[in-house]
Amino acid sequence: MKTTNSSCIFDEALATRLARLRDLLVTGQELAEASHYFHEALVPDEIFLREGSGEENSRLLAIISGVLKAIAPGGELACPMTLRLEKYAMCHGCAFWGGGVAMFFYFDELDLGLCSYQRNLADPYVRFVRFSVSQAHNGWFASRQRGSA
Repeated sequence: MKTTNSSCIFDEALATRLARLRDLLVTGQELAEASHYFHEALVPDEIFLREGSGEENSRLLAIISGVLKAIAPGGELACPMTLRLEKYAMCHGCAFWGGGVAMFFYFDELDLGLCSYQRNLADPYVRFVRFSVSQAHNGWFASRQRGSA
């Protein structure tokens, strides 16, 4: 009798969910949908969190800082935490910015990521920015907002 390696099943499930997140990031008209999927389908998953290892990615954090300066001037990046899933060429993390909270994820092979910013966790007004690390020096990013001012 052949047995299935349970870690392979979990790897496939995680890979499938990350593929869905990539698709939402690339094709989604509403950036909130990609953010919501990330927080609902991946963040609560212990396997997803265990796959990540702490990484200090100064280039990515500099881009995140630039994006945040554009959408919420006057802040400064504080207490950044970045995790890298090497197997999936993906980073995700969070940081404080001017009293608010920023969360982000980025896929290396796409050179594409998403950053969200809220003035505080209770604020219904969320700003979303799709960004490219390689194109950031040209000032390229697409911003979307949800909620009311």
